[in-house]
Amino acid sequence: MGTLWPTTGACATTAQPRPATVDRMLRRPVTVVFLCLATLAGACSASVSDDTLSVPNSDGEDDANNETSTLPSPTAEPTPTPEPTPIPALGLPDPPNTPSALTSLTLGTDLTSDLVKVTIDGEVVAATGGENQKAGDVVASVWVPPGESDVCVYGASNPSEDRGPSPLEPTDVVLGCSTVTGTVGAPEALLPEHRIIAYYGVGAIPGLGVMGEGTPQEATERLLLEAKAYEPFGKPVLPAFEYIASVAQAQPMDDGSYSLFMPFDEIDEYLAQIRSVGGILVLDIQPGRTSFLKQAKELERFLMEPDVHLALDPEWAMTDTQVPGRVIGMVTANQVNRVLDYVSSLIDTHGLPEKLVIVHQFQERMINNRDRIKDPENIDVLFHVDGQGPIGAKYETYDVLAADEPYYMGFKVFFDEDSRVMTADEVMAIEPQPIYVSYQ
Repeated sequence: MGTLWPTTGACATTAQPRPATVDRMLRRPVTVVFLCLATLAGACSASVSDDTLSVPNSDGEDDANNETSTLPSPTAEPTPTPEPTPIPALGLPDPPNTPSALTSLTLGTDLTSDLVKVTIDGEVVAATGGENQKAGDVVASVWVPPGESDVCVYGASNPSEDRGPSPLEPTDVVLGCSTVTGTVGAPEALLPEHRIIAYYGVGAIPGLGVMGEGTPQEATERLLLEAKAYEPFGKPVLPAFEYIASVAQAQPMDDGSYSLFMPFDEIDEYLAQIRSVGGILVLDIQPGRTSFLKQAKELERFLMEPDVHLALDPEWAMTDTQVPGRVIGMVTANQVNRVLDYVSSLIDTHGLPEKLVIVHQFQERMINNRDRIKDPENIDVLFHVDGQGPIGAKYETYDVLAADEPYYMGFKVFFDEDSRVMTADEVMAIEPQPIYVSYQ
């Protein structure tokens, strides 16, 4: 728990960023903080009740009707400036159970600032529109690194057209600050520091992978036993669920996509379960006749989480005349790059830690111009070899599809479709060693 300090004097104080106390990178373990703002014209003092931030008016009562105070006439006697009321500390559970378990503080009044900027230790990490935000809305969320950080909120007087994070301007108005102690959430860095061992599938459908063979808790218990076999190979092991968020269909859906999203509440359940053991969730897309980018955007609320990542499955990417299951699909470098640009922008705009984007492959033709796929600084791009069958054939497929740096490599083990289940020793005998191993 830290303390919030008000701005000195009137609320319309120009931007004076808090000095950076520690050089913190946003790719470290993180804690989410939901920030709540007052109107630019409102008072800077606030009070918290039942996890709700309400902004008092000049009489000390909640400004529920968004009324404005009457300004004194020029002839009125000067009124002594009262001491500013300290703004209460943000409500932070101690400790949070998951990276996103912190209390959500909401608006106590309407916000009309066209753009809101959020800083951590003086560096702008997020920007979001504030216009027409109503009382009760959560305006912004940022991820705070471990240890103490100064988190401040500004109303931008001259927002940029793209609404992305930009440096503070002298005319930006500081609305409030807080000293926040971040706690461990997502890993400090994903790759190459860890080796990820994943179970692949979808709930309640055994034919699509091992995750459907039992409850989420049972899948977790089996996964941890699987992951333990990889502990002797030199890297900390990170457990993961690779959940098929959209499943390709042999018949068209109402939107003509040949792809069906799984229930989001079921995804929430698997995310909570893998978080309980310190793991990550990877959402797999099988787009049918729609695009990877369109479906990625439909998963944005999950991608806003620090421990949720993305996988693209070109086998199920169809043209307007193809049907899933009848042909093996493909994806172009440009299509992948559009997804990477979107995810990279999401990370930058919201101050998220780095993310993993996987592209599945078992034939060279499945990814056109693979060498032209970007390598964004805030994304780990990994090619995942999905070949099934005899062990020798799987080795040969991996040799053909192995990519050089800066890309990472993954490998899939099939419980039923392979000639037998490979051991961890056999998987780790592959060169280069896969840094992501999934089981289906």
